[in-house]
Amino acid sequence: MMNFLANPKSLFGMWMILGLVLGLYFGFIINSMTIGLPIGLCLSFLFGKVSYRVSQKVLRFRG
Repeated sequence: MMNFLANPKSLFGMWMILGLVLGLYFGFIINSMTIGLPIGLCLSFLFGKVSYRVSQKVLRFRG
């Protein structure tokens, strides 16, 4: 599982879908899809980058 998380290309689709869902959610909350979708996409890719770096650190400690 950690090797799967260590490859950012394998999770790109998941982060894209998560970003669209998050963007739609924020868009409905603030009543503006123009602002909500980019916020959702940026947050999901930020979460993706953080999870990639954390998985790299965990794999380094694991051996």
